[in-house]
Formats: sequence, C-alpha cells, structure tokens
Amino acid sequence: MCRTQNSLNIEDHTDSMLVVDFRTDQSKPSFGESVANTKLRVLSGTNRSGAARTIEKDRPAVICFEFDFPELSGLKTLLEIRKALPHICIVMVTAYHSEALAVWAFRLRVSDYFVSPVIPQEVFQRMRNLAAGVCDDTCFSTASIPKEVRWRATNVKPRTQHAINYIAVNYAEKIKLSTVAQMCCLSPPRFSAIFRQEHGVTFQEFVVHHRISKARELLAAPGVSITDVTFMVGFNDVSYFSRTFARITGLIPSKFQKEAQEKEHYRDGQ
Repeated sequence: MCRTQNSLNIEDHTDSMLVVDFRTDQSKPSFGESVANTKLRVLSGTNRSGAARTIEKDRPAVICFEFDFPELSGLKTLLEIRKALPHICIVMVTAYHSEALAVWAFRLRVSDYFVSPVIPQEVFQRMRNLAAGVCDDTCFSTASIPKEVRWRATNVKPRTQHAINYIAVNYAEKIKLSTVAQMCCLSPPRFSAIFRQEHGVTFQEFVVHHRISKARELLAAPGVSITDVTFMVGFNDVSYFSRTFARITGLIPSKFQKEAQEKEHYRDGQ
C-alpha cells in the first residue's frame, strides 16, 4: 500500500538517489548541483559506458537523467538502464520538450518528467519521496490541466486529425500514407484529397515541414551534430536533409545552427 507524505516523516534518502548529467552544455551547474544543503550525487554522462557501470553497480533507488537537448547516446543509456533495472524509479529533466519525447518517456515508465527551467528543490523533493515509497499529494494538487485542452480547438480538422496526431508522435519514423489513411477510415486517394483541402498542402509536404520544424528546435542545442539531427527527425540522408532544410528555412543547417547559438549566447549575456 502506498504511503502518503502526510502519514509519515520522510527520512533523508539522498544516499539512494543519483543524478546523471547528460547535458551537452555543462558550463552551468546541473539541477543536482543547485540543490541547497544536500549531498546529492551527480554523475557526468559524458562517459556513457562508465555512467552505466556505476548505475548498475550502485543500484540507486531513484535516478534523475538531466538533459538540455537529449542526444541519442543519453537516451540509449536511459533505455538500457530501464531494461537492466526495471524496478528503479527514473525522473527526467529536459530543456528540449516534445510530445514524442514525453510519450517515449512515459512508455518507459518514467516516474516524473520536468521541463527546464526547474525549481531544484521541487525536483529533489519528488526524488526523495520516490526513494521513500511515498505518494506525494502535492504532485497531484499542483498539476494544472494544460490550457490548450480546456476548450475545443477551432483549428481541428475532423477528417484528418488522427493523421496529425500520428505525425506529432511518430515523425522520427517512416510514415506511410496508407497507414494514416486507414486510421482516418479513408482510401489513400480520398485521404490525400481531403488532407490537402483541410491543410492547404499535401500530406508529404506536411510531414516534411513538421520534421524541419523539429530540426530547427534541435539545432539550437550546443554541440548537437547535424548528422544526429538528421536521423532524429526522420530523414535517412544528411545531404537530402540539408537541401530540404535550406529550401524551407532559407539557410543551410550549419548556418542556422551558428545563428541560433549566437542568439542564445547573446541572451545569456543580458
């Protein structure tokens, strides 16, 4: 039976908690290093194999994986740890957020998911409650319903909305028109015609623009490679991705990435 926070005094479980810092930009302190008056262990994820060995050796009760812009190596480590230690609690902190990333995380049974910037003490308290096996009542009382789902959206396209939802989650995978047409209970030709009528572009154009939009977000990350971004957003060829990116944005990926990071450094200096 799950205990509540009000039913007992929570001991300090810091020794059974671990933060793994997979941020590409480690010039700033991690969440774990920002928690006041604690000895929370913070492990650098730059050595992926070393981090995995430490986790499997120490077997902490709760692990917090901290990302700024998640890279494949860090996400693979999270996946491997979940497979190797299925009973531990995992908390995820990330600056980059997408519906697809959140769905992936919760399918891996991540206990909680925070989007930076975070209040370090709140994340620490959540980890401590998980380590103690406590149901944190405040976690439910402060979870407000997202504004975008409080009313019926006026831009929903009823005939093809299932396709839009599918693209939002699966844009990194191969998406077949026949698959989404079936989801919408339409034949492929009929689906194509209705999709263009509702959205003003073909289905394939919509998918490509959505992938490029996600690529723009990822390229703002310091140190992320264009090759990684190519495959993370569903392209299979770097040259084709670069040409498509330039056609849609007017900039080649490397130029866009440079300008985006210069803007970020300028904001940090304000």
